[in-house]
Amino acid sequence: MKLFFTLLTAVLSGSSALAQSVTGGAPVRPDLAYATALYQSARLQQANLFNGIEHLRGYPTAEGHPYFGNGEWQRGSIQYDHIRYQDVSLLYDLTLDRVVVQHPDSAFRVALVPEKTESFSLGEQTFTHLREDSARQLGLSGGIYQILTNGPSRLLARRTKVIRSELSRNTVTNWFEQQDQYFLRLNGTYHPVKTKSAVLKLAGDQQKGLSRYWREKKVRFRKNRELALIEAARYLDTLKP
Repeated sequence: MKLFFTLLTAVLSGSSALAQSVTGGAPVRPDLAYATALYQSARLQQANLFNGIEHLRGYPTAEGHPYFGNGEWQRGSIQYDHIRYQDVSLLYDLTLDRVVVQHPDSAFRVALVPEKTESFSLGEQTFTHLREDSARQLGLSGGIYQILTNGPSRLLARRTKVIRSELSRNTVTNWFEQQDQYFLRLNGTYHPVKTKSAVLKLAGDQQKGLSRYWREKKVRFRKNRELALIEAARYLDTLKP
């Protein structure tokens, strides 16, 4: 939107000169024509970003929220339909596995088309969308994954939320429960890593070294599985030639 206003200011500031040129038969100022073209191009690109279905705010009886993080809008960037958009307000709905944007001209929330969503960031967190065909070749299912480490031993997290229900004393309580799956890349293939023994098995003859590394970092797998996996990926990266 900042680009819109910057270019619009340039267009409006030259409007009087444009009118004089047209009246006097002189050619249109090239700088004004260029600014106008840039403005129109930016408008078309932004229109493409907000071309989706309305994201309805459902689940009124469930405690919590369906989004990644604290449920508030976060500033980030997104690669959508081969175009990069910077400084955009985004939500990531973990129940639908969809990115949501706020329409600039209305109160509508727009759910973006999954097939056009390539990658995005929320603050310092980075996500990538893997299509079904390419994900299958890597040993994964299609969808959005958070990139936790991006070295040779890449670690991805697949985050989802489901609604849980409990009946107690004739009262039904609903709440969102987050579920996280982790996948570690070794030799070009991703492996699910849920337990400490699964990670040590993948480490092969480096099991003792990894265990020692965890102790040095004062990381306990049971207490913080995600941190332990991140440190494991970093350790394995140091072993790569």
